[in-house]
Amino acid sequence: MKYTISLITSIFLYLTCLFSAQTSWAQTADLRVLGQLDCATGQYAATLQIQASSATSFSIGTSSLYLTYDPASLTFTGYQSLNFDEKTLCNGQPFWGIHSSDPSIPGIFNLTLNLSSSTISCPLITNSGWISIGTITFTVLNPDGNPALIYDPIFSSFNGMPNDGTVQIDLGQVNGVNQAGVLLCAPPCSVSLTASAGTCTPATNAYTLSGTVAVANATQAGVLTVTAGTSQTIAYQTGTSSVPFSISGLLSDGQQHSVTVSNPSCGSALVTYTAPASCSCTPPVLSQATTTPATCNGTAVQANASVRFVVTGGDRYSITGPGQSPKTFVNSSLLTNGNGLLENLPNPAAPETYQIRVYQGSDSCFIDQFVILQPRNCNCPPLLCLPISASQIR
Repeated sequence: MKYTISLITSIFLYLTCLFSAQTSWAQTADLRVLGQLDCATGQYAATLQIQASSATSFSIGTSSLYLTYDPASLTFTGYQSLNFDEKTLCNGQPFWGIHSSDPSIPGIFNLTLNLSSSTISCPLITNSGWISIGTITFTVLNPDGNPALIYDPIFSSFNGMPNDGTVQIDLGQVNGVNQAGVLLCAPPCSVSLTASAGTCTPATNAYTLSGTVAVANATQAGVLTVTAGTSQTIAYQTGTSSVPFSISGLLSDGQQHSVTVSNPSCGSALVTYTAPASCSCTPPVLSQATTTPATCNGTAVQANASVRFVVTGGDRYSITGPGQSPKTFVNSSLLTNGNGLLENLPNPAAPETYQIRVYQGSDSCFIDQFVILQPRNCNCPPLLCLPISASQIR
């Protein structure tokens, strides 16, 4: 009876110690997939990584990883080992062999890590940082799809050390990439612009160009360069949709010009516009501005009064009577050999002032002169009775 109790006690203590040892020194690995999308090439890189789940560090022996993915969203392109391979030296020795991968079945990737030593392995796996095993490269077939790239814990296994199959590494947290949207690239950033030329300033013969740059899909801050003869840089922030610009001091010449906007990430755009005509002014010189009153036909006044002038310089003119505004440059009359004339005017009842305006090239360059048209009286003067006296002269 005492022997039976002692045996039971011994077995209990053995199991307790074994359980405690496994609880205290359990070797557990966390796995994850670190994905990166390359929008320029349309490829998705999935890096397989491992780290210790707790402060208990360990090394691994020959191991295998089994992953599945959605073949409608991804197609296998290639694999590149990063660790636990022939380039990994343990105590200066290449105990690890070339990774053996099998991507032959769409939707499945099987990987084997081969360690030739039974007692030596590296690197040491800790919980202080992830160690990359290798990177699988896929071509994206469906940007709207879900890669569904996950480890299969049933077919994934890690041998511990010694590398004889007697020690197995437990799997802790196993995280893949199982989310729609990670294969979708944001629309590319782009720019466009509008531009409008202001009016010419006579003092400088210059104008200001104003406009707006539209920025589409500004996923990061940047700087725009607007160029129209001279350049201006404009900073913008993430999410900006439009930015105003203004460039002053541009020469007025009436010609067509272009303005461009550029950004290294968003490309460039160009529009054309027409600059205002030159407004630098050399005013015409007026001389011999005269009025001619109407003539008489008996006692009837004719409607043939006139205003005329001679000018040096200038190209168009306007002659307007009382209460009238000068005609604009485009609506005025062309000069003929430097002469201007307004004729067949009615006879005024009283003196009337006429305005002569002579333009040189535009509405902003002109000279004014005022003349007075006198009325004409065609009635005969009243008869005068003169006293007459007679006397005899010897």
